[in-house]
Amino acid sequence: MKKSLRASAILAVVICSFAIVSAQQAYRVVGYYPTWKSTSLPVASIKFSELTHINYAFGEPAADGSLIGISRDTALIEAAHRAGCKVLLSIGGASSNSVFSPMAANSTTRQAFVNNLLAYIVAHRYDGADFDWESDNPITAADSANELALMKQTHDAFYQADSSLLITMAIGSSPYTGAHRNYALLSQYVDWYNVMTYDLDQGWSGYSGYNAALYADGFSNDYSVDQSVTYLSGGRFPLIPKSKVVVGVPFYGKQFNSATFNTQFTGSPGYPLYSDIVKLTGWTRNWDDKAKVPYLSNGSSVITYDDSMSIALKCQYAKSRSLAGIMIWEISQDVIGSTQPLLDVIWDQLRSSPDHIQGSTDDRVLEYRLFDNYPNPFNPSTIIRFSVPQASPVALRVFDLLGREIATLVFEALPAGTYSREWNAANLSSGVYFYRLQAGSYVETKRLVLLR
Repeated sequence: MKKSLRASAILAVVICSFAIVSAQQAYRVVGYYPTWKSTSLPVASIKFSELTHINYAFGEPAADGSLIGISRDTALIEAAHRAGCKVLLSIGGASSNSVFSPMAANSTTRQAFVNNLLAYIVAHRYDGADFDWESDNPITAADSANELALMKQTHDAFYQADSSLLITMAIGSSPYTGAHRNYALLSQYVDWYNVMTYDLDQGWSGYSGYNAALYADGFSNDYSVDQSVTYLSGGRFPLIPKSKVVVGVPFYGKQFNSATFNTQFTGSPGYPLYSDIVKLTGWTRNWDDKAKVPYLSNGSSVITYDDSMSIALKCQYAKSRSLAGIMIWEISQDVIGSTQPLLDVIWDQLRSSPDHIQGSTDDRVLEYRLFDNYPNPFNPSTIIRFSVPQASPVALRVFDLLGREIATLVFEALPAGTYSREWNAANLSSGVYFYRLQAGSYVETKRLVLLR
């Protein structure tokens, strides 16, 4: 349903029914797909079935209101629509204030841009536009007023042409970046906000910190996802309704040349992709139970990143706070061969029908146990059973011979009982793999064999 100023009167019973369905099913999984990543993730390899929306990035506005820098991908839109996934054209990008500000400063060039954007979207069958007006510093009060006018003009033009067209915004996560934005007024025209809850430590202080801590780590001044959500949607008078907050997660990490976190580092931070991080050797994996994120260390450098466990916790956080879903920057960065373990765990956590675990609760179960999978060897599916004697947080994951995570099959709290989970390895090559159960302090690993 579009914004309130579009809504017509609806029977109260229909509203109640829609609210119930939305609460159960309407989580958004929004993935940014940069135009320059078509080689590392071709359209044919995109998991459209695990995404609700793709933001195709980026186009830019010129000062005269024309639309520039777009690389059209008809195959992307057609494949997405066949899978029931919507595609938005993303406008802007990092430090895009220099292109937005001059265009938005004048009502004539604003309207020219809106007209050009609408024409392009309709002609190429996009489902809407995502505005990513960023700046190294907070946009000025004047820019904020012009942005509001731009969003209103876009809203009015879109609604008149096609009321189903979406308008979203990528926004910063802190009071610093939001100093002049009037979210209360913007929200009249914006369907939801993709909150960039990553790059929370850029090393500006000269000290290393976490890229995307879920909670404050307790020893530094770095920001966290929870602080961002509280700032935007907490309290009695939230800036943004929770139903319009989509939490951003990074599929990349940050590397600092420092012995540990919250210490001075040398040089500039690096930005390794998850697909490269999991291939590293000679590093020790650590877990910060306050921040709820992992990190790697080798004595002289640290890498802060997200893995399937921390991503799952962020999904559970979004659900527990009744937020709108999860946004990803960006969907090519966890590609490992033919697998995407981070995207898989997001969909597994947020999909509407959590019926993928079979089993029943039973207080008479006496021990933690990981059973042998059956069949083994298998092709392409096998069943993995496990039992827990008491309510426990459970993680069931699959790894290859190099210790790289291939899939997260379970990551949630379960009551006492015996459960089973089917694993389909149709997209993997023959070989030996390992599955590991972690439940409370219990850990057990077993081997399985895929034969083609």
